[in-house]
Amino acid sequence: MKGAHWHVQHDLRYHIVLVTKYRVRVIDSEVYSDLKTHVSKLLENWNVELLTIGGEENHVHLEIRAHPSLELATLINSVKTATSRIIRKKHKEHVTKFLNKGFWSRAYYIKTIGEVSEDIVKDYIEKHKF
Repeated sequence: MKGAHWHVQHDLRYHIVLVTKYRVRVIDSEVYSDLKTHVSKLLENWNVELLTIGGEENHVHLEIRAHPSLELATLINSVKTATSRIIRKKHKEHVTKFLNKGFWSRAYYIKTIGEVSEDIVKDYIEKHKF
């Protein structure tokens, strides 16, 4: 679903990777299932479309579509804070085997996703000269 708002057409997609604290392998199938559910709900509350979610025992990948006015750092920190609380509460015994505090690393990865390469964009722009 591409978006429109006032006079702006947009299709901003991002690849985000959230990493567990110390890259500990704490995400099992039950934790992943809950993460998937809660991340989806949280993003919906932010009017962000979750396109894909996946991951492994120590990290989660998200593909999202968002409005240009969205502050991505604020969104990511909100998702990390909320899911950390939920997972630590619901899976307390499992998580505390691996981590004393927290769940996510402070770090994260984010990259824009496009449908054309950088070379195609450069070529297109260079062809539009006065």
